[in-house]
Amino acid sequence: MSGKLTEPKVITDYNQHMVCILPPGFYFDDERWEQIWARYEEKGDTLTSIDLLQMYPEEAVLQDMVPDEKMLDELVPESVNRAIEKRS
Repeated sequence: MSGKLTEPKVITDYNQHMVCILPPGFYFDDERWEQIWARYEEKGDTLTSIDLLQMYPEEAVLQDMVPDEKMLDELVPESVNRAIEKRS
């Protein structure tokens, strides 16, 4: 069960609530399985790609998925930012 994933892997709990989605290229083994479940139980909610990157900062596939914090404002179109400001 260990190695790099060749396709996305969706992990769900016994109620079919999503625990996380692991991307292709993510190294997955029994130890990481246990770590992911422990973090999910601690958080009490679905793990995001940011959560996974915090857990596994060395994973290049996760680094590529999570945008640099400095770029986040640039990813949101200015018209959306204006609409958000008007509603606030």
